[in-house]
Amino acid sequence: MTIEETVRMIAPEFKETDPETLGRWTELVSPLVSRKAFGKSYNLALALLCCHKMKMNGLGYDSETGSIADMIAVSSYSEGSTSIGFSTSQANNLLSDAELALTVYGVQYLQLRKSMVIGITVSS
Repeated sequence: MTIEETVRMIAPEFKETDPETLGRWTELVSPLVSRKAFGKSYNLALALLCCHKMKMNGLGYDSETGSIADMIAVSSYSEGSTSIGFSTSQANNLLSDAELALTVYGVQYLQLRKSMVIGITVSS
């Protein structure tokens, strides 16, 4: 199964996304996924990470408050007298696994990575 087919199968909200957009996201995300580490699950890992990144960038997401990425640093939101509070701890963790926990696809990617990739422990 191709990566595009996998994306369309696991993420119904991207079924109507044009092939060129999916191809571009696949190209952008592919350096972040190791073919050697994921082996036969490489296409699934790449598709999950693509879905996560597309979701974080507002694709396949319908909300008046914007995309998940727009809301990542917001810790509180009021409507009465318009009050928005921001959290820097989440915003500073964008490059870590914390960002992946923000979408179902990112969480599935983390689970797959955990089952496929063995971490190295150094003891003194």
